[in-house]
Amino acid sequence: MTLLTGNEIPPGGEGKIAVHVRTGTRKRHIRQVIKVQTNDPDPAAAAFDLTVLATVEVELDVLPSNILRFDPKTSDTAYLSLRNHTDHPIKLSQVSTSDPDVNVAISSMTIAPQGEVTVTGTLLPDHPQGPIAGWLKIQTDVKTVPLIQIRLWGEKP
Repeated sequence: MTLLTGNEIPPGGEGKIAVHVRTGTRKRHIRQVIKVQTNDPDPAAAAFDLTVLATVEVELDVLPSNILRFDPKTSDTAYLSLRNHTDHPIKLSQVSTSDPDVNVAISSMTIAPQGEVTVTGTLLPDHPQGPIAGWLKIQTDVKTVPLIQIRLWGEKP
């Protein structure tokens, strides 16, 4: 979304365009092109592109994605990592899943500064065949990410 401050820019004047970007919770680089259309009679100045470049810094990241994906061709176990991008430890607590037939283990309930822990999901033998869908929730002591929500996804053959 872009907004121009003021309705009219006098010849030789300037204006400001406010740009709001939804960054999400992933550490990444963003490149967004914004098309600007004006009523300038000069065709060369009537429209132009602004490119916004940003680096999203996060305290806690879920890698490779926010999905604990179970692949029926490989295993009844799925893995992902929680990465701490801060210089202080992060405490985890209250681990829960919406699927009672998925067992979740975390290699440590404290993530060291600049460190990471492994989250392992295992389908219990009684898990019914068919699609796996639900949520894994982990509480943290990080103010910007107090709750990590990870999608459970896949299929039990």
